[in-house]
Amino acid sequence: MKKLWKMIVIFMSYDFELITNALKNLKRQGIRTFLTLLGVVIGVGAIVALLSIGTGLNIAINEAFESIGSNMIIIYAGNPMSMSASDIKINDNDIKHIENISGIDRVIGYYVTQGTIEYGGEKKPIMIMGSDAEQSDFLEDTGMLGMSEGSLPKNNSLTAAVIGDGVANDLFSKKITLRKEFKINDETFKVVGIMEKQQQYAGDPESGNNIVWLTLTGFKRLDPNATPLEIIATVDTDEDIDEIVGEIEEYFEDKYGERSIYVASSEQMLDLVNQLYGLITMVLIGIASISIIVGGIGIANAMVASVMERTKEIGLLKAIGASDNKILTMFLLEAGFIGMIGGLVGITIGYGISFLVSYAAKISGFVLQSNFSIEIILGALLFSMFVGMISGYFPAKKAAKLDPVEALRYE
Repeated sequence: MKKLWKMIVIFMSYDFELITNALKNLKRQGIRTFLTLLGVVIGVGAIVALLSIGTGLNIAINEAFESIGSNMIIIYAGNPMSMSASDIKINDNDIKHIENISGIDRVIGYYVTQGTIEYGGEKKPIMIMGSDAEQSDFLEDTGMLGMSEGSLPKNNSLTAAVIGDGVANDLFSKKITLRKEFKINDETFKVVGIMEKQQQYAGDPESGNNIVWLTLTGFKRLDPNATPLEIIATVDTDEDIDEIVGEIEEYFEDKYGERSIYVASSEQMLDLVNQLYGLITMVLIGIASISIIVGGIGIANAMVASVMERTKEIGLLKAIGASDNKILTMFLLEAGFIGMIGGLVGITIGYGISFLVSYAAKISGFVLQSNFSIEIILGALLFSMFVGMISGYFPAKKAAKLDPVEALRYE
């Protein structure tokens, strides 16, 4: 590392003429310089695009969790990150037990099933959610359901239904408006509310815009034996939340066995999601870094060829008094400039790709924003220059060690 730092100091200390000569040499090599740049451009572009999108997505997820608050506890049968269903069924007695735990403020069971919705002679598959209408203010207060038209019912009506924005406007040929009736599994329901349009996160199995919410009574018309998929609870104060989570875990482990029920606070869920996205991002960046390594090999090959072609020139420079350090720096400058120019172009292309992806995601209703960060720009630029100079170091060192007499005789 000391040797590299010394090289950088030497690189910065030489006169402007040496820099202009390095740029002229790269321009003279033309197509070789361009092809050498490509590997660096592709690698840096891929890394910048992935980091930009990954960071933006992470920010959006954190904002979403902040909106629901840090005092929420989620109880889920099985592993929420797994697509497979659990054999264990949470029941109403579990909800009552949680309600009686000291420090718990409110509790609601969340029911989910699949069905077929029929409207205007058309039939479509639909996700159906249900919960106790007497606690509908819980859903609004936590931001789980926001209304654009109408309102959530305050009593457990048999026929009241709230539909997502996608169901209202996009699912059928004709829009479904307030007070319209439709059928689910041949049971008739009436629209009393339409939800606000929700953004969908990458990886969501279902869009929050394509759901129907029913009261618990209405839901059990479709599935009389339904049990809640999950339980959501809030606590009085954040200070007690870890202790309460532990108490709930102990209750479910005693009843159903270890790791049968997933219990976590909203902050713990956020940490888990962040870890998952962080791991995925690092794996993708690792794959993209292969392009940088390939680019570095390309720089090394180009510099070796350049040293061989300019052997006589090197001999002449040394014969008129050029030091080993000056020859070394001359070639390191060329390698560094390839890395820097490739980095700048790669950063531009990377951000261009990330903005296009985020724009396409926004049109499709996904939360996948691009994050413009000075840290990413500087890190990518320094990394590409570092790769360039490291790749060019050994060819440059070979050039600096050439014997001037032998170099002048080289054919």
